[in-house]
Amino acid sequence: MKVQRYDIRDEMGAFVIRHWLPCNVPVFDDDGRLRYIMHQVEEVGAQPQGNPASPVEEEAPEPQKVLRQG
Repeated sequence: MKVQRYDIRDEMGAFVIRHWLPCNVPVFDDDGRLRYIMHQVEEVGAQPQGNPASPVEEEAPEPQKVLRQG
């Protein structure tokens, strides 16, 4: 998934620009059926890499491992 902008409030109540990297990983059972989707979000900072004035268009790397429920 792409880096996403989601602003949060600071201690004074003002919005602060933040960017987040979501990652979803499928979890399959022993028969290959999808059981769960693990969702994780990592804050990547106030400004994305590259040109801060441009919209966020970065692609996140695809998850490389598939989890199996045992």
